[in-house]
Amino acid sequence: MILATAMGGSWEDVAAENHLWGTAHVMRELIGPIGIVILVTALSMGIFTGLNGFILASSRLFFAMARAKILPDVFGKVHRKYDTPHVSVIFIVLASMVAPWFGREALSWVVDMSSIGVSIAYFYTCYTAFQLFKWKKEDLNGISAEEAAPFKKFISLVGMIASVIFILLLVVPGSPAYLSFEARISLLIWIALGVVFYLYKRKEYLSIPEEELHFLIIGKKKED
Repeated sequence: MILATAMGGSWEDVAAENHLWGTAHVMRELIGPIGIVILVTALSMGIFTGLNGFILASSRLFFAMARAKILPDVFGKVHRKYDTPHVSVIFIVLASMVAPWFGREALSWVVDMSSIGVSIAYFYTCYTAFQLFKWKKEDLNGISAEEAAPFKKFISLVGMIASVIFILLLVVPGSPAYLSFEARISLLIWIALGVVFYLYKRKEYLSIPEEELHFLIIGKKKED
């Protein structure tokens, strides 16, 4: 809108002209071809940094799940030279390369569906922080992980409330962010797969001693 105003018109005028990429058209009219270069460079940097972040986070998640015996051990392998979960990184990259071929609409279903998982994970993280932080020193139980930090505990509480609001916006019919029918079907399929996987691995998972489980998830890898 600001760019269109700078050209002496309005964004409605630009939209009415049905340009393939209205923003690029305005940039080109304002400062010439260099405007297109600036716009494409900025967008590319945003996309690539986002992709790098997702690959980094997803590969570490696969690594942690493999260490916890939830995924095959191969995803927990660490590269000898770079000290990274290279198998998880390669798998995530290959999956990301295949996913776009399902089409933009199908990808939007997955993105919308995953919003529920992200909100639940955010709630759980905030809940964990809320449990660890205490309002005052008198509430400490002598556990080293605990800390008297009322502001952090309050922020954790705000995060929990925000997470619940996000979840409700996604699942309550009539809300602006209510999941589409296809996204809801995808979510149910994903939940069903998770239940089947859990029931299959439940006996093995519960047989791992708690101390060993903590070591596998957050401890150092045993030396061979």
